[in-house]
Amino acid sequence: MNFILPWFPLLGVIIAGYFAVLQIRLNNITNARIKWLDTLKEQLAGFNSEIFELTMNKAVVKTIEELESQGLHSDQAGAFADAVGNGLIDQLKKIQHKFDSIRLNLNPKEDLHIAVLRVMDVLMGLLNQIPNTPFKKQKNLTRDITDCTDQLVLIARLIFKLEWEKIKQNRFQRFYYSRYCQGASIHDEILVIAKETSAKYSANETRE
Repeated sequence: MNFILPWFPLLGVIIAGYFAVLQIRLNNITNARIKWLDTLKEQLAGFNSEIFELTMNKAVVKTIEELESQGLHSDQAGAFADAVGNGLIDQLKKIQHKFDSIRLNLNPKEDLHIAVLRVMDVLMGLLNQIPNTPFKKQKNLTRDITDCTDQLVLIARLIFKLEWEKIKQNRFQRFYYSRYCQGASIHDEILVIAKETSAKYSANETRE
């Protein structure tokens, strides 16, 4: 016993050091998670902003084209429509680039991330219909794109809420919150929204 006692202080230092290293590791993971959330938030905001600009520009072009077909237009309006129309492909490329950036920041093995990608895939399908959609269907397509974008924003907000709650908790609290408390209901809600949105808008043709 007298031989063991001198080692107690050293053992205490080792244990304290272990927990200090563990805490540093957890802090690093938490900081990385916060940075990831901020990046994803900025990417989604940019993605949605590009979509809004595209749909508004295309709506204006379609309106001008319709007026032109009726002989009701000005040269300035026609020039604007041509300029916007010529930039349509470039806008779609920008949106595709932002979509790819978001995809690279998501884990294809996590079901919540899959839910985000599922809705974004549907949204990209709707966007790719824009160039060939006739004027009479343009309003319906714009409505569908707006609604699908709203669902994507809702899913993102729920994921951010879920992640922030998990960040504030320790490992055991996080497990319980995710499996048995509000975290579980948020998780299920996200999956339902993604499934319903995909089913509603995954048709090849825009609804009448």
